[in-house]
Amino acid sequence: MQQFQEVSKTLETSREVKSFIRSPAPLIDRQALKGYRVTTVNTLNFRDNAGMSSMIVDTIPIGTIVRVIDKSNKSWLLVEVEINGKLEQGWVLRRYTTYFK
Repeated sequence: MQQFQEVSKTLETSREVKSFIRSPAPLIDRQALKGYRVTTVNTLNFRDNAGMSSMIVDTIPIGTIVRVIDKSNKSWLLVEVEINGKLEQGWVLRRYTTYFK
């Protein structure tokens, strides 16, 4: 996962992220990344609750790996992500992430 994070810092567009995670790159251990998703937009809002009116706690850059904690909501995911060296939990819109195939 650490290797992917290093490579993902060079990805700049949604197309690049999606292309990379779908490629048969030996860099990606898909079994180890089960339960994780990657952000596909330049700046993804990280919120304190599910819903567009909830407070934005921080933003997450494109290509960031997030661990999915709860995916029961159709539109929103409760995720855990490292922000400023600290693991934080919050909500992101599902449509701005993709899973490892």
